[in-house]
Amino acid sequence: MRRFLYLILVIVLTTATACAEGLGLDTSVQGNYGLVTVNGRQLPYSIQGTTSTQIIRSGTLQMHSNGDFVEVIVSDEVSSGRTSTTTDRFTGSYETDARGRVYFLYDNDDTRRSIEGEYDSNTLTMYTEGFTVVYRR
Repeated sequence: MRRFLYLILVIVLTTATACAEGLGLDTSVQGNYGLVTVNGRQLPYSIQGTTSTQIIRSGTLQMHSNGDFVEVIVSDEVSSGRTSTTTDRFTGSYETDARGRVYFLYDNDDTRRSIEGEYDSNTLTMYTEGFTVVYRR
């Protein structure tokens, strides 16, 4: 009987731990953020291509309580001495876990790309395709 109770206790604790680390929505991540750094450097941030340079000027990230997000990036593209300004808007959904990680699923492209990040009280950091992007409230 004691062995049976011990087994039940182990199952209950394991299930509780798994649920506590599961995905959900942490209300503390909700809000409006502004882009402050890319790869540790303040904006504007330049990305040199073979025929043009992209300069990231600003960005915003809105994290909604329903699990949706909207990210807006304003950048300049400089090519052959001409500059054109572009505003890109990305949407999708997100989930969080108990360890302060956030998982973004973008709706804008056919691949529904997924990006991971982490957050604390005022900072949200995203890791994507060789870039570390930091947003702050």
